[in-house]
Amino acid sequence: MAIKQKSGGEGLEKWASLLKTIGNPTRLAILLILYASGEGSLTFTQLKEIMGLHSDSTLVHHLEILLKAKLIEKIAYKEGEIGRVYPKYQISRLGKELLEHTQLAQALQEYMNRHPK
Repeated sequence: MAIKQKSGGEGLEKWASLLKTIGNPTRLAILLILYASGEGSLTFTQLKEIMGLHSDSTLVHHLEILLKAKLIEKIAYKEGEIGRVYPKYQISRLGKELLEHTQLAQALQEYMNRHPK
C-alpha cells in the first residue's frame, strides 16, 4: 500500500503488531503492573496473585507472548547464596516506550486516582 511505503511501512507494521499484542486485557494488565513496579521485577507467583488468576497456564501463555514481542524480559533470580534460581519478570525498554508513547501509563494513573479501591 502507498501509505505504508510513504510512512515507513516496516515501522508501521512493528507498532501495529505491538498494539495487537497489548490489545488483550490480560497482557495489557501484566505490562502495566510491571511498569508500575518501576525498576523492580516480579515473580510468576507475585504476578499471578496481583492479577487474581487461578490458572498457571493462562499466565504462562500471556507471558510467552509478551516475551516474544520483547515487551517484557525474564531474568534469573537467586535467593541467597545457595537458594534456588527462578525467573522474575520486568518490563523492557521497548515496553516502557510503548506505554509512554501511547500514554497508557498516564491514563492508568488517572483512572486509579479517580477510582481508588
